[in-house]
Amino acid sequence: MSTRKTTTVDCHVGQRLRIMRKNKWMTQNELGKAVGLSFKQIRKYESGENRISSSTLYNISKALDVNIESFFLGLTNRKSSCDIIESSLIFEETESLVKQYYNTPNQGVRLTFLSVVRAIAESEENY
Repeated sequence: MSTRKTTTVDCHVGQRLRIMRKNKWMTQNELGKAVGLSFKQIRKYESGENRISSSTLYNISKALDVNIESFFLGLTNRKSSCDIIESSLIFEETESLVKQYYNTPNQGVRLTFLSVVRAIAESEENY
């Protein structure tokens, strides 16, 4: 049996998976248990090392309570490395975070939000 190499699409889907999992405050272990996989397999999917089968992607979308189409948002036809895709997804995530911050009218709430984000960033827990 020959194994096919992962593609840019696999990298993109894996990186979207990581973002959506983190947005749900789930660990790789928690998601793995929810869909009957090991945390190592989830890690391999997120890194683009392994391809995600359609049935597994369906089960993951149900566990995360997201539309399956969410994994393909922002996908383009250009060929690029996983690193470039990851950079663009991080930028997209950062841009969204900044917009939410500035759309919060109450300065006290914004400062509390900033404190929470700093505390999360400084924590050793890896989501």
